Amino acid sequence: MPVPATAPERSAYCNVGDFVTILGPDSAAPGTHIVWEAKSNKSYDLAGALGELDQARKNRQAQIGVFVFSKDAAPDDIEPFARYGNDLIILWDPNDASSDLWVKAALTVARALVIREHHEWAESEKILQNIESSTRAIEKQIESLVQIKTWTETAESSGRKIADRAGRMHEALEREVEELDRQLALKTGTAKA
Repeated sequence: MPVPATAPERSAYCNVGDFVTILGPDSAAPGTHIVWEAKSNKSYDLAGALGELDQARKNRQAQIGVFVFSKDAAPDDIEPFARYGNDLIILWDPNDASSDLWVKAALTVARALVIREHHEWAESEKILQNIESSTRAIEKQIESLVQIKTWTETAESSGRKIADRAGRMHEALEREVEELDRQLALKTGTAKA
């Protein structure tokens, strides 16, 4: 299980690397590091985030980096979860608990990647294949989850439009029925007279 810890010594002139997760002694890659950068200002784009992670990995002696964009500050073209080699880019919204999934998935994928890297020399090719397969499966499921969320938002929007239209139609029908009743009452009243 990953254990939050203070980082190894930093470069004297560099504060890059907000947090470090160090895998514990019971891990398949004990002592390895995952560095985290969390930003909520709009000055970062994808290239800037990846550059920041490259510096953070060097500064914190980490094998894997995770950049967490605040949803409000993220560039428009950023996916909720993406992998670029040894770097992961995720979106997190403090006002949406469902976005915690991206953080959990990033930690799991980062652990898998760091274990894979730690054991590249190992003879257990099957385990490495399983880790790679699981990592790919997580990435695919996340893509599907993003699609489902988009579809859900579209369905909710369409549902509101349908309800609004049905409400307007109902009101219009009531007005027309009332008008028809009024006209029939006038006609009937004239016929009687």
